Amino acid sequence: MNKLLWMILLLTVFTPLDAHGDDAFTIAISCPFESKCSAPELENMLTEAYARAGYAVRFQYMPRLRALHSADNGSANAVAVCSQEALSDFHKLKTLPSPILKVAVAAFSLNPAVSITRRRDLEKYTVGIIRGQYLTARLTEELMAKRHVTNTMKNLVSMLQDGRVDAILLSRTTARIFLAESNIHDYAESEPLATSYLYHAINISSYSSEQAERVNKALEDMIKDGTMARLYGRRADMTPPYPFPKNR
Repeated sequence: MNKLLWMILLLTVFTPLDAHGDDAFTIAISCPFESKCSAPELENMLTEAYARAGYAVRFQYMPRLRALHSADNGSANAVAVCSQEALSDFHKLKTLPSPILKVAVAAFSLNPAVSITRRRDLEKYTVGIIRGQYLTARLTEELMAKRHVTNTMKNLVSMLQDGRVDAILLSRTTARIFLAESNIHDYAESEPLATSYLYHAINISSYSSEQAERVNKALEDMIKDGTMARLYGRRADMTPPYPFPKNR
């Protein structure tokens, strides 16, 4: 009897549990919109990856920093997607090896007088960026460019329309989709000014090594067999290449 109790105790202590005590992992998705947060392509991709690994998932939308804090403190089990730089202050989070998004940042402007063809051109203008997007933040910091930072896509585009900024810096795919949905079609888009990979980040206390490996393998397999690109739909061009560049 004592031996059985010890086995139960060991299983309780060493078996990772999800944030809600059931069989589903809770994944936080950051939301740069004021309302109607929805990322169906990302949800579908991660749902498929976890299903291939043998697990269920649920999703919670929240601001970017709150998503990181929630996953770090165990309120959620993982962050859907983030940069590796974003985790510098969150010691319980680690990214899985396989990237899940390739981001190419460009400048978008409505003013014909604004000409941005290379990174150094940003020094001449005031640009708008979204808070928590580390690639655009790093780019403007390196160039010491004048910038305005906001929390939502709607505010970012409003600053551009009102002339408070000369250009906005965003992922090319995300910007094109949002500008089209905002009925803005007459704009100038620069060539990519910076590129980076984004990753799925997990709380190391919520996943066993086997669970993390199974999810990562599923993500990698989905890139190789084309499933990730198919599920991303209109964002298919953000699918990372395979094999991955060694210096990513």
